[in-house]
Amino acid sequence: MYECERFICDQEKECGRIKSAVIREQAIMNRIIEWYIKSRYLQNQIVMDYLNKLAADEKRREIYSFTCLSLKIKFSLAFYCFPLYWIYCDILYVLGKIKAGFCSLKKGCKRKNGRYEE
Repeated sequence: MYECERFICDQEKECGRIKSAVIREQAIMNRIIEWYIKSRYLQNQIVMDYLNKLAADEKRREIYSFTCLSLKIKFSLAFYCFPLYWIYCDILYVLGKIKAGFCSLKKGCKRKNGRYEE
């Protein structure tokens, strides 16, 4: 599955469809993180070593530099400091909830001169 996704991502990049290639790359990165979490849970050192190699390979790809910063941080933490990975994910979750709550409070309000007004 990884090889197929990698091939499609590379083809998208070669054809100049950078946005599509970045979306594929981010999906690949998320999938590698998911596989790594499962292999840690199952304590499968062989798979973990393989995924560490894949992660290092991904970070050397040119398209990796176009991915969003938050995913790069998440990706790096998953492989280099797993406890911080979970803390980072929790922080992103809380910030997302705060933002969603703030946006729902501001529904119906219009932004004028940098402020929200009824």
